[in-house]
Formats: sequence, structure tokens, C-alpha cells
Amino acid sequence: MSYFLDVTQIPVADLLRRHADSVLPDGGDAWKFKLDAEVSLKATARIENDWLLLAATPGGKRRRKRPTAEHRARLLRHNGELRGGVKFALEGDPPCPLLATEIPLSDDEPGFEARFSGACAGFRQGAVMFSSKRRPSGHGNDEGNDPDTKPDTGVEANLAPLCEEAGWQFTTRADGRLAVQLDVPGAFCQALTERDDQGGVHLRAWLEGGRPTATASRCAVDVLLLSACRVVRMARAVAGPAEYCWEITLADPPDALGLDHALSSLSVACRMSAREINVLQDEAIAQRYLTVRGWSLLPSNNCSR
Repeated sequence: MSYFLDVTQIPVADLLRRHADSVLPDGGDAWKFKLDAEVSLKATARIENDWLLLAATPGGKRRRKRPTAEHRARLLRHNGELRGGVKFALEGDPPCPLLATEIPLSDDEPGFEARFSGACAGFRQGAVMFSSKRRPSGHGNDEGNDPDTKPDTGVEANLAPLCEEAGWQFTTRADGRLAVQLDVPGAFCQALTERDDQGGVHLRAWLEGGRPTATASRCAVDVLLLSACRVVRMARAVAGPAEYCWEITLADPPDALGLDHALSSLSVACRMSAREINVLQDEAIAQRYLTVRGWSLLPSNNCSR
């Protein structure tokens, strides 16, 4: 168990019992539990390399099936609304929807229990969204999806010394936001910082190329990003009306270590997808990718299985 949990005397099992039901051990440093929601939700928690990894299958095992193209697109849009850093992802064979989040554990991590509680709230929210037919309202806290649109959030410059301390290069835009250069060899990727009115910080890396118009390309990119959501810790892929981004929301004002964790995660996410999205704009390559991944295009041009 991590040093943070040892010294603060917050065993994960006790933390789970305060926020969940039917908590049962599931091997070393792993547990099964349930969350009360409008729909049934069974989840798991495990500690791995100083991370607490949470996952749940929305809709139960009977709903474990490949999502349609429309459903995958909706899950990517929903990712911009979920609380607590929770995200929809694809996992398994066949690839099926999953709710997941990852919380880093460290001896100087503030508000760990609040972050865990927020993740549980996001899981409940995601379970309801998954079972609902409603359309997503749009990207979480943005006034639209233009990366150059300045939200009225009072961006603060005190993130600059944290970037310097963590060793990340950045520039300050005229509106006060920081544009941080991510570590993506061979590609130019930046994370824009925004502070909300609750003191939280949003980090978003917008991907070039936009959302494809061709059916196979759009399906391939959605599969790629939802699959990557399961692999990359902290970061989640979000689809806007015309483009995609990777984002991380930090509910508490971060320290240099927390900011470094977040920027490193966004760098990994962009390494896995920035160039790939442009390649998948080619319809023939996209169809081959879908075939390799076990998806097929139906006669109705809906890549749903």
C-alpha cells in the first residue's frame, strides 16, 4: 500500500466503506464494491504502482456488447460532462464500454478522500448517462469547443511558477492562459490551462485534424480514442462538434507534482493519438484498422460490431 495511505491512516477498504456498499476483498490490494445509483453499478478498486484504479461496467454484465457508432460518439461527448475525472472507455474482447478513473497516491496529495468521493459521484452520473438516450449537452465547462475561445473563468497566472518548478516549457497567452509544450516527439502538441470559479484547473490538449466526415474514419478514430482512454491514466478523450481533445480536470489547485502528473499523462495520450488521427483520415487505412480491431462496417454504413 502507498506511503500516502500508510502515513495518513486512510486504508482504501475503510475509504470504500464510507462511500460505497457491499465492499469485499478481491485479492491483494483489490476490492469489489457497489454504488447506489438510479441503475445498478458494480465496481472494482485496486492499487497499482501508487495509483488507485477504479472501474465499473455500466448496465451490468448483460449489457456487455459492442457499442454502435452512434453510442461510441455519445460516450466521447459524455466524457466532457463526467465529474471526478471519470471517463468512458473501451476494454475487453469484444471491446465493451467501461467507466474508469485513476487517482495518483502520494504523501503530499491533498484532498484524497474528496477526490475519491468525486470519482464515486462521476461513476453514478456515468451509469445514468449510459442508460439514458438523451444527447450530451456539450463539452463540460466550456462555452463551446473552440480552443481559442476564452471562458469567463478568471484565469490566474500562478500556474506559471508551478510549470517552471515541474520543468515544463510554456508561453502565456494574451488572455492569461498558459500554453504548455507537451512531450510528444515529432509532433507539436500543447495543453491549455484554464482555472474555473471553484479553484479547479482544466488542462486540454486539442488534436489537429478535426472529426472525420467519412464513416470508416470517424468510427476508427472513436474506437482508437475510447481504447486509449483505458490505457492512459488521468486523461480522457472528449469529442466536440468538430474536433477532439484530451483533458484532465484537477478539482483542487495543484502543486508542482500534481501538475507534472497531469502534463505527463496528456503527453502520453497525445503520443498515442495525435499522429494516428491524421493517418486514420484515410478511409482505406481506417477500414483496415477496424478490421484488425475486429469491427466491421455494416451495409447501413454504421460500424457497430
